[in-house]
Amino acid sequence: MTFGIFLLVAALMAGVESVPTISSINNLSSMLMKGYNKNTLPIADFDGKFELNVEVFLVALGDIDEIEERLSTVLMFIYTWNDVSMRWNSSDHSDIQNLTMTWSKVWKPILLVINPHQEATQSHSERTSMTVGYTSDGQARLLELVTFHTTCDLDTTAFPFDIQICSIQLYISENDAYEMRVNPSWSKSGNFEKENGAWKLIGRNIVGGDKSGFVISFQLERKPLFMLVNILLPIIVLALLTPLVFLMPKSSGERVGYAITTLLAISVYMTIISDHLPQNSDPMPLVSIMIFVWYIMNSSSVFIVILNTKINHIKDKRPLPFLLRKFVYLTRRIRRVKRLHVSVTAEGARCLADNNDDDVEKVKVNGNDELPAEKAEEHHHAVVTWQELSVAIDKWCFVLSYLVKILIPVIFFSLMKSKRPSPDKWS
Repeated sequence: MTFGIFLLVAALMAGVESVPTISSINNLSSMLMKGYNKNTLPIADFDGKFELNVEVFLVALGDIDEIEERLSTVLMFIYTWNDVSMRWNSSDHSDIQNLTMTWSKVWKPILLVINPHQEATQSHSERTSMTVGYTSDGQARLLELVTFHTTCDLDTTAFPFDIQICSIQLYISENDAYEMRVNPSWSKSGNFEKENGAWKLIGRNIVGGDKSGFVISFQLERKPLFMLVNILLPIIVLALLTPLVFLMPKSSGERVGYAITTLLAISVYMTIISDHLPQNSDPMPLVSIMIFVWYIMNSSSVFIVILNTKINHIKDKRPLPFLLRKFVYLTRRIRRVKRLHVSVTAEGARCLADNNDDDVEKVKVNGNDELPAEKAEEHHHAVVTWQELSVAIDKWCFVLSYLVKILIPVIFFSLMKSKRPSPDKWS
């Protein structure tokens, strides 16, 4: 009976000792830290390679600054490695299976950014936990949350339908005397839920490099709706309204003012678009070239409107040059009319009437004989006035302006589609 009670008490005492206590954990920590050097790579055989596994978790995709060509991202890194100096027999230490140590007292990987943005500060890293977790077999685990501001070379040729590939080049600091193998991979627990308002993540990739370096790449597609609604569509509508200046009556006096107003409006939109693009010329965005072509066309329209107003107010009776008369005859044939409708002021109408009366009533052959009535009528239709030339110029400029201004966006948008890189098959 007494022996049975002794065995029961012994079993109870053994069970109490197997439960970890603060004292046992402190004793284990002191034992492991005795002689520990945090500046030495924790590897048993320095002839081999030290294995460091890096699991990457995308927390948030920040902003892409097109002007400064800067990418902002928030990533979480989960480092795992085996530290031979942090092994113990759990049965000898109250069955302690896990232990945490202050990260400043033990070896841990130091992450360096190879392509930081020039305005990025050094304090970009934030430890998710201030400790490193260990298991009894020496497996270590460290979590680190990092906000990156890195450079990103943007190709804005197809703006605003462009696809950009931005990379973050990283390096794990090590002692060059020893080799380290970094095994980067994406976290299997998923990625961020919040999407960027201006960009869509369509692909991501992570590639290990030589020694301790690896590269994280993101493939981003711009969401063009904002630029289309607020900039491109208004400027296209504005460009299509410009040829209407050639339909305005010359007597209104608003033709030149209308043309100059549309020219200034396109200039404003050119400034707005330039504020959203990198300040470089290689490559040049096709949309900027398209708007510049429209700007040149509007400038030409202002010149033509001023010149045509001057032609419409010519009062002398001198005949038009041969090529200009042929130009008016061609316009008559295309429109299938004998004379172009001329809308002029009262003074211009008197001048036009004087010209027609002189040509119809006093038509001579060899300076002597008058033409028959039917021949005189034919000659009347053959007479070309400066005012009719002005109308012909308006007709042709109106039609050609619309054809060119509709054709230009079609050509440029086709080029944008061909210049737009196809998405890579990334995860």
